[in-house]
Amino acid sequence: MGLKGTLPKWTLLSIMKHFTDSITLHTFVEGTERRTEAQTDYCEIRLDGPDMAEGSKGTFVSNCTVQTLVVTKIDLTNPTKHIENIQQVNEAFANCILLYNGTTEVGMLQLNNKEGINIENLGQIDQSLDILQANIVGDYKVIINE
Repeated sequence: MGLKGTLPKWTLLSIMKHFTDSITLHTFVEGTERRTEAQTDYCEIRLDGPDMAEGSKGTFVSNCTVQTLVVTKIDLTNPTKHIENIQQVNEAFANCILLYNGTTEVGMLQLNNKEGINIENLGQIDQSLDILQANIVGDYKVIINE
């Protein structure tokens, strides 16, 4: 299977590694089994894409959207904790994320526009739960020569 067939897997793994190395919040990938009962604050990552198009023979262009859900347990002794968690995840949206195929670096995901990161502080969505939530989204592009 060529790079085109494995790119979605390696894109997700590269992004997951980057975010877990960049933030101190416990991090999950959407769709994996996770136990949040013991976690007061955490980040969940979701990847839309990557879509792939062959630009020229052996050159692929790929776009993906990284979505993060930041969850913070309400702490009346630290009213800025949620904003600090949001900022920490926002800063992890680096301009460049190295893309690996196993242990081999094959490219670099480039943030389309740092100002284009969208932060939605959703607050306390369910009044019966003592958690605050925020959604942070950024778009990345990679060009790979196979």
